[in-house]
Amino acid sequence: MILKDVFNLLNTNLKSKLIIYLLIVIVFGIVELIGIGSLVLFFNLLLSENIENSTPALKKIYYFFQFTNFRDFLFFMGIFTISSVILRNLLLILDSYYRTKFAYTLQAHLMNKIFKNYLTQNYSFFLNYTSNQLSKNIIEEIPALTGRSIITMLSIICDSIIIFFLISLIFIFETKIIILSLLLVSIYYFVFFQNIKKKINFIGTKRFDATEKIFEIVRESIDGYKEVKVYNFLNLLESRLSSFLKTYTKIFVKFNLYRILPKQFLEIGIVFFVIIFILTFYDIGVSTITSTLSILVLTLYRILPRLDSCMHNFLSLKFDKKTFKVIISHLNLQNKDTNYHVKLIKDIKIKNVEFNYKNERKLFGPVNLNIKKGEIIGITGKNGSGKSTLIEIICGFLKPQKGRIFVDGQPLKHNLYPIISYVTQKPFFFNSSIQENITFCKSKKEIRLDDYKVAISVSGTKKLISQKKGKEKFLILDNAKNLSGGQRQKIAIARALYKKSDIIIFDEATNALDKKAETELFSNLRKINLNKVFLIISHSKNVLNFCDKKFILNNGRLEETK
Repeated sequence: MILKDVFNLLNTNLKSKLIIYLLIVIVFGIVELIGIGSLVLFFNLLLSENIENSTPALKKIYYFFQFTNFRDFLFFMGIFTISSVILRNLLLILDSYYRTKFAYTLQAHLMNKIFKNYLTQNYSFFLNYTSNQLSKNIIEEIPALTGRSIITMLSIICDSIIIFFLISLIFIFETKIIILSLLLVSIYYFVFFQNIKKKINFIGTKRFDATEKIFEIVRESIDGYKEVKVYNFLNLLESRLSSFLKTYTKIFVKFNLYRILPKQFLEIGIVFFVIIFILTFYDIGVSTITSTLSILVLTLYRILPRLDSCMHNFLSLKFDKKTFKVIISHLNLQNKDTNYHVKLIKDIKIKNVEFNYKNERKLFGPVNLNIKKGEIIGITGKNGSGKSTLIEIICGFLKPQKGRIFVDGQPLKHNLYPIISYVTQKPFFFNSSIQENITFCKSKKEIRLDDYKVAISVSGTKKLISQKKGKEKFLILDNAKNLSGGQRQKIAIARALYKKSDIIIFDEATNALDKKAETELFSNLRKINLNKVFLIISHSKNVLNFCDKKFILNNGRLEETK
């Protein structure tokens, strides 16, 4: 089931890379088999001192290549063994390179996929998760998924292939003591894993939750830097962070302890076993013991790290079980965006709309509102009355429990994203120039210059740009912290106008502007006669005076006012 989920996440390119990688592993397994076999044969040949005392396999090789001198044959086997070891290590380098490349290519693919999945969900999806949770999933959990889950599963498959080839070698030599040893080692690892897997799963879940809290505290502290300094929250935040960091540290200390324990106990057991073996079979002759031990040591030297790696990887899968479950479900989210055409020609009608958030009382309703194209509609009301929520329903971010929205007489089936510009109370900015934050165009050739000039002129951004070093190329920093509240709002309004939408929404979009700038903005909007719908949420009488119709949302009802 897990392998199927992982394989379904890969695109065609990654599936091809995976197949090539598995072929490399199979070739490596064959070379590993030849390499160890040649080492065993070489040491047997060295101990036998002449061809007659050597193994049947060595005799066949000796006579097949028509050797006449034992020393020449010994030299040949030595060169062959060295060559196979060199080839093995070259393939090991290729294996490491290809696995690392595949891992990071896969990681980038999954990060991009989950990022796109999030941004194509309905607004209701984001009401169920915090930005810290979603950010952590992309930045922290995807690398964990690829590094400790998906690549881990690949490692288990690869190690199993190598172990298969090495066990085949053992059956070629038919040494019962080696077969028994490997059987006991396998049983040991199996019993250990069965006893520890629940503990690993438990601490893995705690790791997921602790990481989430660490992300939350760090992000909130940075975003709220001013309040942290003014209200002296540093000690409180540091205490909270330290608590989760201690939990995080303890989890990984335990996890790594569980990973190394089986190997350490096994090494003690092997030394004990070898000494008992030598003392028990000493009477049969040193050469026989040495021959058997050489095969035992060489095979265990190659197989034990692979078995130990498989154990580590199985524990990692258990450790990241919650991560795997959450991330896979988010990677399989269906795209909620649909391609559709919508255009406002005459009006929007809101009929009998009611809404309440989950497990809360009704926020408002029934609400009825007719909006004609070219009108400026003002909505006011007390904080928490549902003004912004009503706008989000009109846009299509939220769906009402009852009622419908009609555009030009037709029921709205999707949303109004293609024909709206929305200036929120806290506008979004990214680290780029003023011009790019308005147009979302990287190249100047893509910009509609006439629309851009109108947008910056009407919004008052033109004067702002002239005062900045670098003009429209002035770089806006993280969260627009190098701009004042009024400057942010002017740029956000310019962005709304540049889009040339049929509906432009201002949600307290001018509350950081002084009265003069506010008056100039709405006077300019009146003058240019954009023939658009303006929906304006505001408590400012100055702003509402520019509206054709004014409504108040009070006690769940929307009523027209003067």
